[in-house]
Amino acid sequence: MHTRVGIALLLLLGAPALADKTADEARRHYEAGGRHYSLAEFDQAIVEYKEAYKLKPDPAFLFNIAQSYRLANDPKQAIYFYRSYLRNAEDGRNRAEVEEHIRKLEQEQADKERAAPPPVTPVVASPSTMTTTLTATPATRDERRPIYKRWWLWTGVGVVAAGVALGVGLGLGLSSEDSPRAHFGVHDVF
Repeated sequence: MHTRVGIALLLLLGAPALADKTADEARRHYEAGGRHYSLAEFDQAIVEYKEAYKLKPDPAFLFNIAQSYRLANDPKQAIYFYRSYLRNAEDGRNRAEVEEHIRKLEQEQADKERAAPPPVTPVVASPSTMTTTLTATPATRDERRPIYKRWWLWTGVGVVAAGVALGVGLGLGLSSEDSPRAHFGVHDVF
């Protein structure tokens, strides 16, 4: 019996020390969150404020988390934490400010949803129902012309014909007795 009383007394006397340690740890997270917030490092501020809230569930941390999400351009999470703050804050002295933030964020989200193209839903087709759909784009004047009326085809044909003619002419000229080598004093020895 004395052991139980001793343990209970020890727990009661140790509780304030444990509470002080938890409060100090929460304060460290809160201060670290404030530093990150001041440097516009909102993702890190959110982590620190959440840790502080876990150690000491003060609604002010929820407000700080909401502000950080708002400034990090995550309206969905900001709205969630602003509402959580309003549910948990007893006095809610800044209730009007928070409600205004929620209203603006909801309006921004609605505007984005109206401006966004509708989501594409994938269509799964069976082989029997598959069809090929070609999207026609307006053809340019050159694309509508048949291939035999295109300039590049005839330019290519001309270049090939000139090459063949030159090759034939040189081939015939070099094979004759009067080769260019004779004009330069070069004689075949063999």
